[in-house]
Amino acid sequence: MNQYNWQNDAEHDIDDVYDGKIDDIQRVKTEILDRLRMAGPDRAISIQEMDRIVGCSIEDNDELLDYISNDRRIEYSPPNLRFIPEINARTSDDFLSELIGRPDGVKRTTVIGSNPNADGFLISLVNRGVVIGAQDDRSNEIIGLFPRLRRFRTRLSGTAKVWKNCSYIEMTKNVSKEVRQGDAIFINNEVYRVDSSPLKMPLSVTSLKSIGEAIDKHEGGKSWAHEVSNIIYLDRPYDGEGGEGIPIYRFGVTNDIRTLWLDNCKSSDKRRDDVKKQIKESNLQCDRVLVTERDQYKRMRTPNT
Repeated sequence: MNQYNWQNDAEHDIDDVYDGKIDDIQRVKTEILDRLRMAGPDRAISIQEMDRIVGCSIEDNDELLDYISNDRRIEYSPPNLRFIPEINARTSDDFLSELIGRPDGVKRTTVIGSNPNADGFLISLVNRGVVIGAQDDRSNEIIGLFPRLRRFRTRLSGTAKVWKNCSYIEMTKNVSKEVRQGDAIFINNEVYRVDSSPLKMPLSVTSLKSIGEAIDKHEGGKSWAHEVSNIIYLDRPYDGEGGEGIPIYRFGVTNDIRTLWLDNCKSSDKRRDDVKKQIKESNLQCDRVLVTERDQYKRMRTPNT
């Protein structure tokens, strides 16, 4: 004899037990947040599971849908909900330290701070070139930490020659031994990031190919944040662009080593087209990404690499 199992139906058909009325909206909101907090940032809860937990259909209620969509402590990425813990930091450096220590600190994520100034901390880190932020300055979304962070400031012992019109520094060997990609160099009380590979500018098809080969070469072994050579390039022009050809302000690789980025900040449309043409001629598959309101180009893995 077949036996009707009402429990199975109740678990898989919430509409049969929900009539659209919610007695206490605030209680449901509190329970949603409490459940997500208990699950932690590493475990997502599906919206269907949360419906069963709170005893109502969240997406069918405008107020609840607005709540999960706009509360900064909740990441609503249909069909899942996830808790976003607050970052307790008093300074931007504390904020950065917390990001580095979090498992989601190096990938696309949304961050919030318990301090009212936390939004300003994030903007400051984006402007300093430490964090890749979303296009919208008001957004709390970060794409990742950039570049590979060893430390932000490096003290150099030795001498280095700054070529004003070429945006690069020629260092003595004892200085270059202390420099890694991701460090910062102080010149006349200004901070310059060491974000670029020590390859000759202006950018060319040859240099693009060599960067791509270097990325592949180092991927399975040594970290890309290796010791740089005697010549490094600044992350912004020092006293003018100078030189001929296409001025690329910065180039380097992101945390996953698979992404080559080219920062053509404030360049004309023609120069951007020239860069795209050179990328195409170098047989690198690229798409366009926007990082801190600058046009950049993302190197995609080719099938045979």
